[in-house]
Amino acid sequence: MSGDTVKRAAVPEKLDQWHDFRKSVALLSMVLFFFCLVGLGFLAYQLVIAGDDRRVFNPWSFFRAMSVTLPLGVAALTGIGVYRAANNVESKRHGRIMALALLTAAVLLLVTGLIKDGLS
Repeated sequence: MSGDTVKRAAVPEKLDQWHDFRKSVALLSMVLFFFCLVGLGFLAYQLVIAGDDRRVFNPWSFFRAMSVTLPLGVAALTGIGVYRAANNVESKRHGRIMALALLTAAVLLLVTGLIKDGLS
């Protein structure tokens, strides 16, 4: 039966041992992004209900929150890519972007805190 062609299913590539770690970090970034959105939603709720009579809105705090929320949003979106990754190359690529976004958020949080302390 040398002329028979047998189609065999391709064996999917096994994900490396770091894939579970990347998935855990992805979940953490999604949770952090959710809490940033909750905080911004609470600020918007306070502004709608009470207005700005009590000086609830502080532009610096809003800028600081947004400077952290945007990289956390990028990390959360690329974290979804880590969850959906079918192979190691894709998982590593999304993991690198996610790690860079989380590092950016941490640095921006630190830098804006130092600037605020310096201005006070």
